[in-house]
Amino acid sequence: MERIRSDEELAAALKRIEQLWEAPIGTPAGDELDELVALVEQYEAATLQKLLSRPKRWSKPEVPVRDGRYIRLEDVPESYRSRFVDDMRGATMPLPPGEAGACFYAWDWHDWLARDGGDQSSRWKVICQDAGDGSGELIVGLPDDLLQAAGLSEGDTLEIEPDPADSAAIMLRKVVMCDVCGSSTFETGYGVLQAQWRDGEREGMRLCKQCFGFAMITLKREHEVRYLFDDGEPKKQDDA
Repeated sequence: MERIRSDEELAAALKRIEQLWEAPIGTPAGDELDELVALVEQYEAATLQKLLSRPKRWSKPEVPVRDGRYIRLEDVPESYRSRFVDDMRGATMPLPPGEAGACFYAWDWHDWLARDGGDQSSRWKVICQDAGDGSGELIVGLPDDLLQAAGLSEGDTLEIEPDPADSAAIMLRKVVMCDVCGSSTFETGYGVLQAQWRDGEREGMRLCKQCFGFAMITLKREHEVRYLFDDGEPKKQDDA
């Protein structure tokens, strides 16, 4: 074995070391033991270095939001960039005028950063107050540093879940609401319909799974009905 490449190979090496532990120095078994110990030390040192080099969860990088809706990929620090791009495969991307490089929606960046952008969770202590209207509901005040760290702003909708590791703690998750029916997309995720017209106007909607599916079916049915008695597909217009 030239080097250890995975945790499975590490486990196999440790098992072999245990078998060779009493091998005399200078024997073939003793030489194999020395080599395996050195390989394990190299692997563990490399793994520790990777863990130390990864960004902490709430050390949020300052990535400017442009036009109030998108970010440039080049503005995302390299320590975050590759993981962000991997997780955004298949996501809808904006096409802002004048932007030559890749861009992403700001809400996708903030959602990703709050959900998967780091390795360790952070905790804040907050004060819960009775709403005072007999409903039994509580008012939870969120400090500014928590809002900034989590990429939250006024008007965002949050889901509250109990922390399975601490009965006295709760977890807050940002939820994208469907722009059509207003339902939460927390469980299923959301789809995006967007347009960018030649006059510079841009519009779009974030839809829950049900509304997105309804939109797709409606468009297909409308197309079938409109051209049901035509000889062929509509002719494409040449760009002026």
